[in-house]
Amino acid sequence: MPAKIGNEIALSPFFDHNNCMNQTPHELMYILDVKANDQSPRKIVVHDHLLAGLDPRNDLVLVDPKIGPKHFLFKTNDALLTLQFLGADHTTFLNTLPLESGKMYVVEQGDTLKCGKVEIHIHQDLLPNRPPAEKRESPLKHELLTPLTLKAVGDETTGPAVTEERKKNVNKREATKSAPEKNAAKISAASGLSSAFTKVLLMMYGFFFDVAFTYFVLSFLLPFTGYLSLAQSLLYPLTDFFNQTIIPNHPQYASYKVLSALEFLVPFHLVMISCSLFLGNTPGAFLLGLKPVKRSFLGNRFKAYIYSLLNIALLPLILFDIPLFRGKTIKEALSFFQRVPASSLFFRVTRTTVVHSFIVFFLLSPLFLKFPYSAVIVEERPLPPKYKETHIRYVNSLSSTLGSELRGELNTQYSLVPFFKPGKIGMALFDHVTGKALIAEETGRLKTQEALYKLRFGNPLSSLYLPNELLSNEGLKTLAFKGLMISPLHFKQALSDFGVFFGNGLLFKQDFVSLFDRPDSLLAVPFSEKNPFLLLSSSSEYALFWFTPKEIIRMKITVPKQTNLLDHFTRDILAGTRFTQAFADKLKSPEILETLDAFERGKHQTLLTYYIYEAKNHSKKDPAWRSFLKKNILQTKLALNGTTNKNIEKSFDDILKSIE
Repeated sequence: MPAKIGNEIALSPFFDHNNCMNQTPHELMYILDVKANDQSPRKIVVHDHLLAGLDPRNDLVLVDPKIGPKHFLFKTNDALLTLQFLGADHTTFLNTLPLESGKMYVVEQGDTLKCGKVEIHIHQDLLPNRPPAEKRESPLKHELLTPLTLKAVGDETTGPAVTEERKKNVNKREATKSAPEKNAAKISAASGLSSAFTKVLLMMYGFFFDVAFTYFVLSFLLPFTGYLSLAQSLLYPLTDFFNQTIIPNHPQYASYKVLSALEFLVPFHLVMISCSLFLGNTPGAFLLGLKPVKRSFLGNRFKAYIYSLLNIALLPLILFDIPLFRGKTIKEALSFFQRVPASSLFFRVTRTTVVHSFIVFFLLSPLFLKFPYSAVIVEERPLPPKYKETHIRYVNSLSSTLGSELRGELNTQYSLVPFFKPGKIGMALFDHVTGKALIAEETGRLKTQEALYKLRFGNPLSSLYLPNELLSNEGLKTLAFKGLMISPLHFKQALSDFGVFFGNGLLFKQDFVSLFDRPDSLLAVPFSEKNPFLLLSSSSEYALFWFTPKEIIRMKITVPKQTNLLDHFTRDILAGTRFTQAFADKLKSPEILETLDAFERGKHQTLLTYYIYEAKNHSKKDPAWRSFLKKNILQTKLALNGTTNKNIEKSFDDILKSIE
């Protein structure tokens, strides 16, 4: 009698079937012919069940890098041999069919299992004194077994190999099944549909998490690390190209909110591609436990990268994310990147607690940014001037380029003149009594469209309350001031002004308070809603923002000590300015705004006319004023160097001689 160890029998050419007393006369015997690399061939008989794999505690130990600890589970049931595959997907083949983890297959005489360098050939033999059964093809060969199909196989009564005793055994087993076994069978029958439905929910929730994570990167991580301006400067040209090319030819697209979606989806895809290369998955799928089927470090990252690239074109179509065939989506099939829900305790905790907490933190993260994003802003409304003397001068000026009109009263003690540098404008208020001057000098400009982009940046819903076609320089100034007022104390007001993604208004605050060097409470003077200026000041620094139709002009104000020049400049000049859409040229006696307009439009003859008028003003012939005016004209001539003709330059020289 051959030696037997567990389920393994060393078969010989003189093997006597009559000695196998543990086999019933009516059972078929299945033999596994195992061939592995660097191992001697073995023949294994399957009794009831046999567990095979890399683990030495298994009934059959198989050694190969692709073999899992528990790889195969063979079971015999009424002359039927079934195989439950426990290894990784697509590592093992039944003949030419790739096996999928967790599924059960029917194997028959002549089938071959192959995993790496391990081959298992299936043989079938009968005990003695039993006539051989006619060979018949099972309709379920190599297919997944469900409770219904197993029952059909057990109840099959056609064919010469089935006896009455076998039918009685099948009916007896069905009658003696316990309630838990029946429930398990029902659950197994619906497992395919249930797992697909669970996968759809996890993928949708993972996408929502990815959106919140991208908002966190844009609203907190980039500004916290100081790279927000760099990110905006790199991505804004795309929006600018969209505005200049597509919107003019197809203005209907502006009403579809595609601009706001574009401004969010571009950084969204960049974040997802980066996470795919780092994690081998998207952040949401990683925390929710949608793990790749295969355990390949580089392979999973490459496939996740391809999957992220497919998202760029297929993201708007949710149909591509619904599992259709064996739990695979169309994007997974195209990228060979299949994910399945993990059932470990860690991922159950992340799904129920961690992911929800992260999403709440992401949406509230802008409130935790450091200065200057959380600077305290105090609003102030200047009082109108109340002159007791009659020594005042009426200032009436208009600029269509700057979109502003000035109608104010200025005490004759002061003179308001333009202040020019190459490519930059400004204003100067001179005090004839003290001989000192306040200077508002341009430090930079921000395009109105770029400012709108910064308000939308990272906010896929901003177009709902920031429509591009309705936002003018007047509306932009109002939103800028509202953005300054955002703080934890004004949380409710921020939601009403900017919606759920109020962090965009908070980010826009950076453009206004970044000019201040140290943390300090800021005083904001927004004037009236029809006024184009916004004045910010701290204990030692002053900044002025001029909202023109095309640009926001930033100005730094230099105020001499022990003077009230800032009060007069605020009340008499800034407070008296209004938004305007009028077009007019006042060449006879141009004032401050016409002069600034002429410099912007390159009309240097208007500048010359203005300075000729100032030089002939005999009421201001004090030495301090003449010295200041001379420096101002020299500064203007330097700003026009190389941009005007020689006749205008000679005329400026003549004005300088007349002042001397």
